[in-house]
Amino acid sequence: MVINKKESECCGCTACVSICPKSAINMQDDDKGFKIPIVDLEKCIDCGLCDKVCPYNKIICKKENKDVEIYAVKRKNEQDRMASQSGGAFSSIAEYVIKNNGIVFGVKSDQYNVYYTRINNISELNCLKGSKYVQAEVRNTYSEVMNDLNKGLMVLYCGTACHINGLISFLKLKNIKTENLITCDLICHGVPSPKIFKEYYKYLKKKYGIISEFNFRSKKITGWRGSISSFKDNKNTLISSNNYANIFYSNLELRENCYDCPYASTNRIADITIGDFWGIEKYYKTFDDNKGCSVMILNTKKGRRIFENIKEDIVYQKFNIGECIQPNLQHPSEKPDEYNEFWNEYMNNGFLSAVTKYCDFNDKNDFKYSIINRIKRKSKYYLKKCLKKLI
Repeated sequence: MVINKKESECCGCTACVSICPKSAINMQDDDKGFKIPIVDLEKCIDCGLCDKVCPYNKIICKKENKDVEIYAVKRKNEQDRMASQSGGAFSSIAEYVIKNNGIVFGVKSDQYNVYYTRINNISELNCLKGSKYVQAEVRNTYSEVMNDLNKGLMVLYCGTACHINGLISFLKLKNIKTENLITCDLICHGVPSPKIFKEYYKYLKKKYGIISEFNFRSKKITGWRGSISSFKDNKNTLISSNNYANIFYSNLELRENCYDCPYASTNRIADITIGDFWGIEKYYKTFDDNKGCSVMILNTKKGRRIFENIKEDIVYQKFNIGECIQPNLQHPSEKPDEYNEFWNEYMNNGFLSAVTKYCDFNDKNDFKYSIINRIKRKSKYYLKKCLKKLI
């Protein structure tokens, strides 16, 4: 038995799995590769906890908060900023928590497996940096957070708003004190299918052999504004491609609930919301260097307190909500008309046929990244910048 019969009402947060007293619920892959909860009726005692904990039965987003503070943020340490996908906001918060003997939960990718994990050492932080354009498995992290909070530890949990809502709902039902919990949600475009990413990874492996250092959005190629992924082949050659970005931005492989996401607004669930500060060049040109800039929205007193503690580590500029607004702070990503056709093509004819037909996927999009390519791309970027100044 599936707990939620409607695909649009399950985000795969695992709160139901974590709360079940009889371990009667397991997460299994549906035909699109997304984790869904399945009930073992022989173990189920009809306690109703899975229904009570489900965040889609009770959306607990904050009411509109007029006291939010919005900042453009860049880490002062440029090496740390370049290791992050945008301005390094997450890593700055995470380092503060770890230095205060706290625990950090974030998302890690290991080949084609993407999942939330727990760290307590700054040396482990690199594995959590960078965007992962695929839905992450929550695994057992809700219970781990509960155990850490019961020990009196400071805990930072960073992820999508729906998964944070699931965590909060789980902790409330367990009567866990959350004074030491810091939540950080992402401005989310929607979560892509793990199955599609796994197929893409296998395609790369077949073409190039061993794949290492996969980066979903590499600054090394086109700077912060680029959407090109990069990886190293079996000869340690850096290769880049816009193929996976084309799949992602097609919106065809997102989880069903993403198209009706109740969290895609400025009323946020977490203490802090982070993302790319798109459009920063319109308001503060000198702040933009194409090396990454984060938007940090402080939604609660706890969030503002954290910001005060990391000020020495960052360069920041205050803005209002209208200046940092972007599509997924206003509405969910739109479901394409070709959604059903894409998945039918995939089920009937396979990955390559579906993405080639619907996602502008092309085998020739991959290119080796050399020093010459870097110089050409940098030259184009600075030439455009100079022309803009002249105009």
